[in-house]
Amino acid sequence: MISRLSQVAFFSSLSKRPMLIPYSTCGNNQDPLLALLSGVFMLRLSEHILEPDAAGAIVPEPAPAHASAADAITPAPADATPAVFNPWTAFFDRPVPNLILRLVLMLAGTASVAFGIALSRATDLGVSAISCIPGVLSFATPWTIGAWTLITNILFVVVQVVLLRREYHPLQLLCLPFIAVFSWMIDLFVPLCAAIPMPAYSARLAFSLVSCLFIALGVWMQKNTALIMLPGDGIVQAISHVCGWEFGKVKVGFDVSNIALGAIISLVSMGGLYGVREGSVLTACLVGFVIRGYSRLVPDFERIAPTKGHVTLIPTR
Repeated sequence: MISRLSQVAFFSSLSKRPMLIPYSTCGNNQDPLLALLSGVFMLRLSEHILEPDAAGAIVPEPAPAHASAADAITPAPADATPAVFNPWTAFFDRPVPNLILRLVLMLAGTASVAFGIALSRATDLGVSAISCIPGVLSFATPWTIGAWTLITNILFVVVQVVLLRREYHPLQLLCLPFIAVFSWMIDLFVPLCAAIPMPAYSARLAFSLVSCLFIALGVWMQKNTALIMLPGDGIVQAISHVCGWEFGKVKVGFDVSNIALGAIISLVSMGGLYGVREGSVLTACLVGFVIRGYSRLVPDFERIAPTKGHVTLIPTR
């Protein structure tokens, strides 16, 4: 039985005001010490059950919420699709396999460009625009097209350094050995392509178009591997990066400039057009657009050879 003293202490705690409790309230038939202990107990109990809010009002303490096991499970969205595991991307996203794959693709792209140049020279409709100047000089001098390709590409490296300045990665100088390999590949493919029979003009024109496909494929592969590009294509990438222009459009402008300069050299040195004909103009107009076509055909090259999070030596936008 709770004494009168405990009741007074309880309501005193509600009002947060001290109340004078005369001894007579304890009653004559109850032990005063027991009544005092009962009042303290009720006071402590009230402090836990009733708490004042910011305005000073007494608000009962909310009972803790007990979440059920069903509430703890959050259902997945209805439109969520599970990620598809791609073993190719997972394997070649590792550093060493990734570097090996990109080097192989870059060398394959280099060989593709070299074959396209040799094929265009074999058509007698003009050397491809990317090697128009070396092709013209190979007719004017005893040096091969591969030797002049080596010299002109070294000059292109100098231009890239001037354009990119601090953005030119020193490791890009590794392209110098690749220039030598590229020049050797051209001289290797020239006699092989010359053995292809092209009796009719239509056949030569068709092979000139095929050379555009090979050159564009090689340039596209080198660009997307983001390791090392041949200087003839690296200078296009540098201009595109510095000026903010689309790579394919810059490629067309650069090729047209090569043809114009090659035609001037041919007229001045030999008095006529040698190595510069309609095939050169054809490659200049088509290679850039074919590169854009490859990009649309394979928009997600990252799934083939991932570059994000790996070493890249070519500035990309």
